[in-house]
Amino acid sequence: MDYKNGKVVASHELYLNKLGNAMLNAIYRVTYVSQSDNPATVAVNDELFNLKVGMLIYQTQLINTHSSHVEIISSINQLYRLGKESEFCIENTAEGMIPVVFGKVYRKFLRSVPEFISGGKYRTSCWNGMEETAVLNLNEKEDEYYSFENSVNIYEYDESGRQFQIAHMEPFSKMILSFDESHRMRERYNVSGISEMTNREIDWIYNTFVKPINWR
Repeated sequence: MDYKNGKVVASHELYLNKLGNAMLNAIYRVTYVSQSDNPATVAVNDELFNLKVGMLIYQTQLINTHSSHVEIISSINQLYRLGKESEFCIENTAEGMIPVVFGKVYRKFLRSVPEFISGGKYRTSCWNGMEETAVLNLNEKEDEYYSFENSVNIYEYDESGRQFQIAHMEPFSKMILSFDESHRMRERYNVSGISEMTNREIDWIYNTFVKPINWR
């Protein structure tokens, strides 16, 4: 469900009846873009620009990392790290005007989390609260989740706007979340492969997303 372009932004929540737009509650700035032969871009009002450090990102502006790695930090200390072939877009969602991400994504709050702030949504497989997580899209129907020092709840909203839990992850665990978009929301998801991460997997996930030297 990658967007490819900005024409289908927010299509993942068409089943919800939205009567207006939420207000943007934070500013998101680009803090790192790795060099590559196919650099990251941002689509703004049907125009495509190369993404650069220092850019401020606003609603419906679609970032595609292509062959780059990208870091984004918000004014309320949300950190997003995007691997290759990943996307970031601030959208009008069930929890407000917040980032919706896809691809290879790491997210955490750098400081204490305000109770009224949402942590953002992974486009194909829902909300994962405000805890530190990494999510990798495996194929058109599967995402792989990794938790860190804290447990993580994965949840979504049904057609009536009611929140329901899909899965719970203990610290330092991983799982595969599959989804079938032809089903109604509460029957759409299936959890499999829940297990503790091995030391090798913990080393890999930290080296990939957390280690500062790889994001400078």
